[in-house]
Amino acid sequence: MSSSAMSNLSAADPLLRKDVPDAATKAAELRPRAEAGEAEAQFQLGELYDDPSNGGSPEAVRIALSWYEKAGAQGHVQGANCSGYVLLNGLAGAPDHARAMALLQPIADKGDSWAAQQIAESYERGQGTAVDLPTAVTWYRRAAQAGAGFAMYRLGYNLANGRGVERNAEEAVRWFRAAADKEISAARACLAAHHLHGIGVELDYAAAADWCRKAQETRGGNTWAPFLLGVMSENGLGTPRDMEAAIRFYLASAQARNGHYHAKVRCNILNATGLSHIPRFDADPQWLQAGAENGEIQAMYLLALSLQYGVGLEKNPGEALAWLILAAASQPLPAVSEARDTLRAQLASDQIAQAERLAEERRQKRAGEPPRMF
Repeated sequence: MSSSAMSNLSAADPLLRKDVPDAATKAAELRPRAEAGEAEAQFQLGELYDDPSNGGSPEAVRIALSWYEKAGAQGHVQGANCSGYVLLNGLAGAPDHARAMALLQPIADKGDSWAAQQIAESYERGQGTAVDLPTAVTWYRRAAQAGAGFAMYRLGYNLANGRGVERNAEEAVRWFRAAADKEISAARACLAAHHLHGIGVELDYAAAADWCRKAQETRGGNTWAPFLLGVMSENGLGTPRDMEAAIRFYLASAQARNGHYHAKVRCNILNATGLSHIPRFDADPQWLQAGAENGEIQAMYLLALSLQYGVGLEKNPGEALAWLILAAASQPLPAVSEARDTLRAQLASDQIAQAERLAEERRQKRAGEPPRMF
């Protein structure tokens, strides 16, 4: 490369400072075409500065972003996606979701699955825009239909929970299966839960265990799957009842990176009931309240035990019995039914009557709604 061509780069250019002559030469070749407005040259120039092997400094990423945005503004799909990725993840400074959405919207409108998925996430989380679950579901559906695996999972999740769309467990299962085929571990865990509770599919404990194993085998693993295996071992669902095995599963779930919240609460309860060898975890059981009120079976059960034993909450055996009555009515798991009967035997008749009234009030409030898992 001649010195005149290299003069297309300033002396302060990070590619020159990082002593990557091949990248600097390529950048010097691309720059005139990029400055003349050629979108592909702009994108390729962005890639050079974005490449970690060429230095990967924050300054280089900011330069990369400027070229990605120029390409994206001309409808270059990869340029728009790359600029969106940099902005969403704050790789060139603070995250800027609104700016990312503005760049991604045009190519999402044209059917790009990744861009549509990011638009959906922004509406679901309220990042760069107000929270709008119906709009999020619309975008997740578009992205899922275009083949985005994570969008398939989120669409299934929202359908399973009636978030921004009418609840439809059967359709949720279909999207979870599609996402599972793309090795989305969370979708595989959701399929395990659906088979475990017989919601949207036939009750099938063998299938539940199989999906748990598949979720754990997926790259990155899954913390919900071992928790569900713990529930199955504790209750003897498709396997002999084995509390020691259940504890191993709960610990594996709780101790994992980003350990599962329910597993942490379960371990804390076990510790409080005399199993002092089980460590305690930072998990506030008050978060269970919303899940219990939404009819989540495990949330009701764990909230009840937290209230019964005073784990993170003030002891309230009457309130605990009310939640156990509801949880057992949703699905008569042996551990739940036994906990209900044991606590009932410890309470006075007026306490039992009050708990039954409270459980009936809550049941009536959710009349016609099937139980939930998450």
